[in-house]
Amino acid sequence: VRVDARRELRNVAGVNSSSATATTGRIGIDHEFYRNVIFSPSLSYEVADYVGSDRNIELFVGDFSARWLINRRLRANSAFSFRKRAAGGFVIGRSYSAFDVSVGVTWQL
Repeated sequence: VRVDARRELRNVAGVNSSSATATTGRIGIDHEFYRNVIFSPSLSYEVADYVGSDRNIELFVGDFSARWLINRRLRANSAFSFRKRAAGGFVIGRSYSAFDVSVGVTWQL
């Protein structure tokens, strides 16, 4: 089980704000389905408030990845990710949702 929480001050290149305070929380787990097959779902939520502005952003992310350890040197990977962003303040209308899929093979020495 992985749990992560952080609060940070970010530099932004904006006309109305020079920085943003971002608060992020994340929880995930690694599950060994078989000895060589690992599933890793996770959820995260982030809120960013821009300093000196009424702008704020909320970001929700859901991830699911799978790794198949074929042998000592070869691994197959797949990942699915859903992101939903909601923007408030003077940037209304800049919200979006995205779904990403990736598949790959890794070989290492």
